[in-house]
Amino acid sequence: SRAFKTDEGHIKGSRSLQLGDGTTSNTRTWMVSNQLIPLNSSSLYEIEVRIKADKIGSSAQSYIGINGYALDGTTLVSADGSNTTSGQHYIALSGVDIGDTDWTIYKGYFKGRAASSNGSQHNNITDPATLHTDVEYISPLMIANYQALSVATTNIDYIRISEFQSGGGSTRISGDNISTGKIRS
Repeated sequence: SRAFKTDEGHIKGSRSLQLGDGTTSNTRTWMVSNQLIPLNSSSLYEIEVRIKADKIGSSAQSYIGINGYALDGTTLVSADGSNTTSGQHYIALSGVDIGDTDWTIYKGYFKGRAASSNGSQHNNITDPATLHTDVEYISPLMIANYQALSVATTNIDYIRISEFQSGGGSTRISGDNISTGKIRS
């Protein structure tokens, strides 16, 4: 089950997205944005999610990352270059059992393309993932309660992709001059 909740302690907007109802198992939810973002392969990107879960029993894994799309904007490009929804670029969370937690922020980073992408979880800004060579557009994706053999409820406050243009995001201070990279979110 899916519902928007106004009483879960969210900080963005006026509600959070609740996935699972806390009473039934096998509540896997797979969602992808229909907004395609052109990929600038020279920019560093950050994908950020604020998420919490309540579960009873075993694992309820979450995946947060991006779907890759080819130049036509419809053909999917997974981490290995396949036209499939599975095996995408799970950069912020990849099969993570977030357990019984309060709100937690997870971040993942990616920059550039490679024939053999390393589109797995990359939470360190100094070690960004690369996307498959054929990726031209991206959109955020999330999978919650994956393989939830237990009763699980996952709440998503927000998912955000930020671009640090031209590989920017770095600040340089020299004498009385400060220059910063341009950040778009």
